[in-house]
Amino acid sequence: MKAYDDILKEAQENPAILGLLLSGSRGKGFENAHSDYDLILIAADDAVGGLREKYAGAKDIDLTVCSLAQFRDYAGWGSAEAWIATPSPTSKFSSTRRGCWPIWQQKRAASRRTS
Repeated sequence: MKAYDDILKEAQENPAILGLLLSGSRGKGFENAHSDYDLILIAADDAVGGLREKYAGAKDIDLTVCSLAQFRDYAGWGSAEAWIATPSPTSKFSSTRRGCWPIWQQKRAASRRTS
């Protein structure tokens, strides 16, 4: 998928992007032929507006762009979306939101399995 690949590439190369999380059915490993990409992009405060504008209307992407402070409010302990400890391929337990874990960790885990 081009839009997803473009966002992933930018997240890897743009120092203003602090994190990228894959959530939803794909992040949990339950995707099907009709699944879109649910992404949370965490960016430096001064980059949030430009990134929202750049990726507005991306096809088959449900993208939330937020600052680190906004993300902490959204997913911090005690919030409605509080993170929970769930297993991940990179560690016995990982503090993750509803089974989601950062894409860079997924890539690292995949490269470890193939090497």
